[in-house]
Amino acid sequence: MKHLLFALLLTAPAVAQSIDPIAYGQRFCALRRMDIDTDAARKAAVSYAYVATRNSADMKADARAAADYVFANCRSLVE
Repeated sequence: MKHLLFALLLTAPAVAQSIDPIAYGQRFCALRRMDIDTDAARKAAVSYAYVATRNSADMKADARAAADYVFANCRSLVE
């Protein structure tokens, strides 16, 4: 899980405030179910779930919640 969390944080745009963890998880899982590459799915999910008005202090908590969502809903699709 730490690997996914770390990758998620690195994938986030440099100016990003945070992401909506549910939106990220839903998009990531949907893309992986369509056989989209893991890295491409991560990047697309971050872009989709980016919320400019969200407090940057929430980024770590949001990344953890997104990883938790992925592991709870589509763990078998994570490489």
